[in-house]
Amino acid sequence: SSEMSIENLASYVKNQCGEDLILLGDGTDRKIVANRDFSIGEVIFAEYPLLHTQHPEAQKCEPNPSIPLAFDWQRLLFLSLKMLRKSEGINEKEFKCHQLFMKELSSEGVLSKISMEEDKEKLEDYSEAASLFLNKEKQRMKRKKLKLQLPSKENVERLIHILETNSHSRSDEMDPVAGEKLEGALQKKTVMNDEEEEEEEQVGLWLAASMMNHSCFPNSTIYLPFATSSPPELLVKCVRSIKKGEEVTISYIDKDYLPTSDRRMILKRRGFLCSCNLCSGQIPDCSRAVVCPKCKENESIGFLASSQNGWICSHCNNVIQISIESIEKAEMEWEGQWDFVEDPRSRKEWKIQKLLDIIVSTSKEFLSVESINYDPLPLLLSIQKRSYQLTSPLHVAHSHIYNLVKHFVFNDSSLLSTKYGRESPLLVLQYLLGCCCLLFRANEPDSKYYRGFTEEMQHLLFWTKKESQSFISNPKSNPKELDAVKRIGRWSEEKWKEHVRILSNNVPN
Repeated sequence: SSEMSIENLASYVKNQCGEDLILLGDGTDRKIVANRDFSIGEVIFAEYPLLHTQHPEAQKCEPNPSIPLAFDWQRLLFLSLKMLRKSEGINEKEFKCHQLFMKELSSEGVLSKISMEEDKEKLEDYSEAASLFLNKEKQRMKRKKLKLQLPSKENVERLIHILETNSHSRSDEMDPVAGEKLEGALQKKTVMNDEEEEEEEQVGLWLAASMMNHSCFPNSTIYLPFATSSPPELLVKCVRSIKKGEEVTISYIDKDYLPTSDRRMILKRRGFLCSCNLCSGQIPDCSRAVVCPKCKENESIGFLASSQNGWICSHCNNVIQISIESIEKAEMEWEGQWDFVEDPRSRKEWKIQKLLDIIVSTSKEFLSVESINYDPLPLLLSIQKRSYQLTSPLHVAHSHIYNLVKHFVFNDSSLLSTKYGRESPLLVLQYLLGCCCLLFRANEPDSKYYRGFTEEMQHLLFWTKKESQSFISNPKSNPKELDAVKRIGRWSEEKWKEHVRILSNNVPN
């Protein structure tokens, strides 16, 4: 609204979010809290950006490859300078909002002690980029005979630090996984020289969204629609039920299936050591799944996960004493299996190759099993039993194993297809879906450890749907397996559409 109150941050957030949310705290210690209950799939709030690469004035920028900044960031700096001096094309509301975010937004992602320890050269690089950007802007103004005052180098540096800490981005292509329609969408590229080109992203800065804190166990997610000719409205969607008084959180990283040590390493680059309820052990770290000896005897799907109370089983709830040394040794061995990616023809006996044999053969057998409904968990249990000697003490759903297997589906599928046949990606996807259903508690929506709706599951479901359709349409497919694949296809399509609705509000075909 052009009449919105933007005297201070609290009034801005209230205008964007209404009475449903409350902004608490000040400085870098801010948080957004729910003032009512939210249900899964609800839009918590929507917001238009203060800066965005699709703004008409940002599109007038001619990014320069000699400046060590991404072209999309150069567009935002160009737009920001126009807002600073309220140039032609900038309205009063944009000018005031720009003043507000320059005053209020954090730059801890660059200036915190942790961030600087992680990347000691970042500040120097950004200082150099600010100088070069200002020099190029001076040259541009001289060519156009413009007599406008430029901001200080310190101001431009602060803008870069704010973008590093607070900006949100998405691909400059339509995303069919999120249910976006592909018609008429073209990828935009900016040519750098005769030999290379840079693919720009759609990047923006949203003030209210910048007030949201991170959690590795978030209750909401951000969706950025594809922007064509104007900046898009960002949506904050509820992915787990939120109670009144509970903080609304998002994840700052786009990987749902990582152990605490890996997540913390990534987040240190954002300027903080994560202490959310997952990283602190209040919620078990399921991605570091270990075989539960009691559940193994009972042939159940239970697994151990580390928590502040020890290693607790997801099924029998027993706290089990287990050798940390044996777990860490096994994790290092599976980390070493990435060498197979570099040299798959080596004569060495690779565990990952044996595991892929088990996954493919077991999944193939399950295609011959008659069933009314589809559920990937029985398949995962069968794979776990057959691979126990290979993976123990780690559970076959452990993130080190999961992410390695996932690599062969999405980054090296030719190896799978060459050895196991064209349908092998579909077979291995059943294992990946089983892992996510198990660790994210997908079938236990009332569990306090229920992960809710995730982009990881949405991604797997989309490609399972696609691979199922490919199998069904192939005249050479085994007729005895068609019924099972049709069940998989129907289940994955239904679940994928549900994820799309919850995570993005899109209506898929």
